[in-house]
Amino acid sequence: MKEPLYLFLLALNNSGSTAFIKFLNTSPNTSLLERNGEGQWLRSVRKIMQERQLDLTQEMPWEFIKDQYLQKWNYRSKIILEKSNPNLLRAKSIQKVFPGVK
Repeated sequence: MKEPLYLFLLALNNSGSTAFIKFLNTSPNTSLLERNGEGQWLRSVRKIMQERQLDLTQEMPWEFIKDQYLQKWNYRSKIILEKSNPNLLRAKSIQKVFPGVK
């Protein structure tokens, strides 16, 4: 099975990102990891992502997080949408693990 395209919306809190990601999700080619578009709230990664969200001295375990995202992915769609606001601080490390990230 081909890996999905990852679209990370990097935006500040209260900037309209939820409305925008929900609009993008009207396409049958997309899927959200959580209802609000924030993968940081997946039960399996919540603790890790909340504890480290602003601590830039600690690297996120992106390979593990990616694996959890793939388990939650709706395989009928081609694009995973993700908009966890703390990701704004970790764009470069995200690019290293998620191929073709947009």
